[in-house]
Amino acid sequence: MKNELNELLAQSPFIPFDLVMNSGDRYEVRTASMAVIAKDLLHIFRPKSDRRDVLRLTEISSLEVLEPA
Repeated sequence: MKNELNELLAQSPFIPFDLVMNSGDRYEVRTASMAVIAKDLLHIFRPKSDRRDVLRLTEISSLEVLEPA
């Protein structure tokens, strides 16, 4: 999963994607600057906010790439 995330975040032009967790929760990644991988964690920074979500890479069940607009 880590390699797939690195590839998605490095794409140029960037293509937005959603993360689906084992719990069924979903997280939107709309720009590459919203997400940072650190060891076995993924930090997702929320736009227009000081908040972030910290996710374990092992708890991500799938990545859903969105169609370009």
